[in-house]
Amino acid sequence: MVADTATTEQNAEEAAAAELLAATALRRAKRRVFLLGAALLAISALLITFTSGWTWHTPPLWALVAVPLGLLAARYYTFLIEYRREAIDFHLTEVPMAFAVVYLGGIAGATAVALVVVVLGVAIHRSAWFKVWLNATVGIFEASLALAVFAFVVDAAAIPPSIAPVVLVGVLPLASFSSAPFIALAVSFFEGGFILRLRAIVGTSVWVALVSSVVGALAVVASLQWRPFALFAAVPVAAVWKALRSHGRTSQRLRDLEELHQSAAAVGRSLHQADVAALAMDEVQRLLRADRAALITFAADTGKASVAATVGAPFADLPATVTEQRWFGLLSEVGASMLDQAKLRSLGIDLRGGERDVIVAPVRDGDRVVAVLLCSERSGVTDRFDEGDVIRADALAARLGMALRNAQLHEQIEYEAWHDRLTGLPNRLQLEIELNRRLEAAPGLGAVTVLMLGIDRFRDVNATLGHQAGDRVLVELSRRVGAELEVGDFVARSAGDEFTVLISALNEEAALSRARTLLAVAQRPYSVEEFDVALTVNIGVVMSAGDALNEATLMRRADMSMHRAKTHHTGIEVYREEIDRRTPARLSMLSELRTAIDRRELEVFFQPKLDVSTGTIMGAEALVRWRHHIRGFVPPDEFIPLAETSGLMPELTEQVLQRAVAGISLFDQLGYRLQVAVNLSTLDLLDDKIISRVQHALRENNVDPDQLTLEITETALLSDAPRTLAAAEALRALGTHLSIDDFGTGYSSLSYLRTLPASELKIDRSFVSKLMNDARDEVIVRSTIDLGHNLGLKVVAEGVEQIEALDRLRLLGCDLAQGYCLTQPLPFERFLVWLASSGYPVQRHEGSLLGDGDGAHASTRVPLAH
Repeated sequence: MVADTATTEQNAEEAAAAELLAATALRRAKRRVFLLGAALLAISALLITFTSGWTWHTPPLWALVAVPLGLLAARYYTFLIEYRREAIDFHLTEVPMAFAVVYLGGIAGATAVALVVVVLGVAIHRSAWFKVWLNATVGIFEASLALAVFAFVVDAAAIPPSIAPVVLVGVLPLASFSSAPFIALAVSFFEGGFILRLRAIVGTSVWVALVSSVVGALAVVASLQWRPFALFAAVPVAAVWKALRSHGRTSQRLRDLEELHQSAAAVGRSLHQADVAALAMDEVQRLLRADRAALITFAADTGKASVAATVGAPFADLPATVTEQRWFGLLSEVGASMLDQAKLRSLGIDLRGGERDVIVAPVRDGDRVVAVLLCSERSGVTDRFDEGDVIRADALAARLGMALRNAQLHEQIEYEAWHDRLTGLPNRLQLEIELNRRLEAAPGLGAVTVLMLGIDRFRDVNATLGHQAGDRVLVELSRRVGAELEVGDFVARSAGDEFTVLISALNEEAALSRARTLLAVAQRPYSVEEFDVALTVNIGVVMSAGDALNEATLMRRADMSMHRAKTHHTGIEVYREEIDRRTPARLSMLSELRTAIDRRELEVFFQPKLDVSTGTIMGAEALVRWRHHIRGFVPPDEFIPLAETSGLMPELTEQVLQRAVAGISLFDQLGYRLQVAVNLSTLDLLDDKIISRVQHALRENNVDPDQLTLEITETALLSDAPRTLAAAEALRALGTHLSIDDFGTGYSSLSYLRTLPASELKIDRSFVSKLMNDARDEVIVRSTIDLGHNLGLKVVAEGVEQIEALDRLRLLGCDLAQGYCLTQPLPFERFLVWLASSGYPVQRHEGSLLGDGDGAHASTRVPLAH
């Protein structure tokens, strides 16, 4: 309540300040208009002084009467073209002004103009003082300038008296246009837009001024021949007046039609009901020139009336619902209608709008009245609506019906996309967006804490009492949780019986305190079907403080914590790292791995194999890598076992095999002849399709089988010896090489080793990594090398990380080596760059070696140490 009061006071202060500023600007504008008029009056005085000694005729008595009356009629009988909330008036002032210039002279003519303007402004139009002042000084300036220019031209050119009035055809428009900048400037003091207003005045008035000047000049010439001929000037003046007025009305209709189309298009583009209503008020002001208007909408279910938008003073005493009898009389017409206050009062409605008429335009959607548009207090040139305004209001109301329906459907779709239909709470999508937003702003807001509430055994409620009872429980739970929210909290229904609350907690104790409060209100009994139902609710708590977490990780951790609370019946569980390691939720990686394989997101890296004796790169091992978009780099020892136990290994191996063989093909195209090794698991050897897959990969890429090595572990070979040995024999028969991987770590059988169709033996990295530090490991490595050579196998040492170990392996007679002493596994493109820049020669098809750009050959000794 204190906050509301403070806000109200602040709004009042801002409104008062704005009102004071507007009043100050208005006073400044009026003062500038006064100074502008004074300047025009001073210029007029100079012009009159200049022509004071010049007379064309002695002012006749009839002219002293006829000219003021003519000016009064010309300025009173005008036609106007309204555009939006402005109007440009057209009149034939140039006709009496021609007589004033010829027959009255400077002082009398200026006095007549000033008198007419003051009488019209004060007695008839009741204009403000500054408007009367400006119009009077502008009229005096036009008369004085016209007389001065006329006198100068006639005297300078010695024009005969019989044709001298023809000069007025050019003089009078010039005088009219000379005042246009001052009028535009005066209006710009209040509303700005000097250039635009000047263009509008000059552009729309030029043809009227020219026509009027021609008629006035002809009338003066006739009067000079014979005074009564001046009366006949009324005939062409009337004809011109009628033609101009007809043209003006046609132009007005065209402008109104154009604005109506623009209005319909503008309203139709709005996608929200509030925008439609606000835009409708703008169009009512622009199109109907109404200073007071309102759009009243009726609820589809209850018919309750509500003000959607308003302009000016609000309408009072409106019926509360569309079903009230008073609305029937007001909305009885199918289209828009214009009612006076007496008619409204007879219907029992008092809109408190003075005695002005009110346009009532029902807004329909089919046969149903969905809203009503009320317009009053026209502020254009005329203050009364006419039939044209009624037609425009009806067209606008027709467009509003479709626009409101479309906006309502759009808002409904938009609402359902972001909210849960049962509880009205934000849904999972909106929750994710809000959580991401808070995580991005977390450095400025502190920790983002997620509280996930889940009902235990909620299915029992639906099964026992029905789904409607379950829905009522969910709605009541959402109400209780919402009642406990604090400023800045956010709650959403994230799943069927789960709700998620986002709070800002500085520490774990604060988060637990909020969780305990929510747990207490959530577990109070629920009254359903005359039963008190007690539910068990569990809450998982996770905080983002200090961790660079994303939305998915936080939600997963909150879900894990909540399920742990359910499993251990603790009610509340805060996320801990050990929960993540010990719970089956970690198996969510399985679905992510399946998706990665389906989308071919796994990558194949290459690690080179070095001929230890010559320092030549002879081949590479293809190694699969997984860069997860959330988890980051996932180690192979985490997802490979998962693939093996979930049946995903055949698809995984096929992708690695295809990319490895494609890599061999690209190596061949570049001139390299490298053997590439691919690992096979136990499941691969037991797969009946492994032979056809290898054949297909080789044939599709046109690769020599001799360039492909298949690495098989001892465990894989011995798991189902008859089948795996048969598969190994078949693979060897294709022409590929077989390598026994991780030798020494399994349950080796020398008898099987003797009969295996292998051509290579790989010493496990666990022995090679300690070669320089443990004598026993050196003995194992030496013995393995000797054993392999005695069996006719090449020996490969993997996991070589030191140059010193590489030198020792050369001394021990090892054939090939791979490891970080050369490089870590690299993506294919980077591996190609490494081959070209490493300094090691690379085996090529033609028998030559590619060095580091200097054309090194096989006989060239490349140092092993970099």
